Amino acid sequence: MQLAQPFVHDYADRRGEIQAPHPRGRHRDTQDTITMTREGNRLFGQMTGQGKLEFFPESDSSVFCGDVDAQLSFVRDSSGKVDYLILHQNGLDQKATKIK
Repeated sequence: MQLAQPFVHDYADRRGEIQAPHPRGRHRDTQDTITMTREGNRLFGQMTGQGKLEFFPESDSSVFCGDVDAQLSFVRDSSGKVDYLILHQNGLDQKATKIK
């Protein structure tokens, strides 16, 4: 049996590249709250009971963490506002609805 190779993100220190499409706010899944914040042009995510982690852009609708194997996809409504995000981690996709 061959194990899948981890996805390698194509970035070379993208600090400062986060633009307005990557939102701030709180999102809730069935167990945790994910809080997204910005500090200048840097984007951070923090789950309930965990430390703050920096995320980097892959596209206008997705970001990834440089410290752990986790990606976030932002799903928008017809007006362009984020309706929910999907946390992709450990082979699972967890939907977290925006609450604030």
